[in-house]
Amino acid sequence: MNILPVSIEDGFLKLENDSVLGQTTIADRPAYVGLRPEHLQIAESPESQLLSMDVTLTESLGADLLVYGTLSGTSLTMTLRLEGHVHVEDGSTLPLTIEDKNIHFFDRETEKRIEI
Repeated sequence: MNILPVSIEDGFLKLENDSVLGQTTIADRPAYVGLRPEHLQIAESPESQLLSMDVTLTESLGADLLVYGTLSGTSLTMTLRLEGHVHVEDGSTLPLTIEDKNIHFFDRETEKRIEI
């Protein structure tokens, strides 16, 4: 799972690079979000893009393609799992999206899951 620090401010999930990942009903505080590699998707339009990833390496596993990189503008590492037939260039930047239901929340102090 990709674990990224966020600030929850006025109901918005703000990433380290100031991207807004979405909204939540969780009270304002620092937290972590967990994003499973298989739940992240390449955004089909600029309107659906929530974050971007700078690709450093791809690994073809046949049915799957693992994409390794960083959250754009940060040194936070990320992994993305795509279908094996998708072509991704090392060094490219991928626009990504994720459904709200697939964002997991963790308390930054205790690291325990926050139920919503």
